[in-house]
Amino acid sequence: MAMNVCIVPPLNTAVRRKALTTATSGAELVAAEAGRRIRVLGIVAITTLANSINLESGTTDITGIFPLAANGGLVLPYTEQGWCETAVGEALNITLSVATSTGIQLIYMVV
Repeated sequence: MAMNVCIVPPLNTAVRRKALTTATSGAELVAAEAGRRIRVLGIVAITTLANSINLESGTTDITGIFPLAANGGLVLPYTEQGWCETAVGEALNITLSVATSTGIQLIYMVV
């Protein structure tokens, strides 16, 4: 019996972490790097007022809209495959429906 095996070596890319607070819609979470993508591996976002958030590659949505209650939050736990990623050479941004303080903890890699 024949068996097909495909071995893919792991990416030699460091996992990065970033913490920030923003109240600006369209705020840049991670700056673009030429010829590379930003892959979101996990994120926590907590907002002080009722708000809807989503992640963007530049100005293009790469997640759905997540509606959050006042003092509510979003948790996308760590996954090696990633939740979403930007287009090549584009920054990772966040859109807020309300300009209110939003705390973010981000785990990502640049691939």
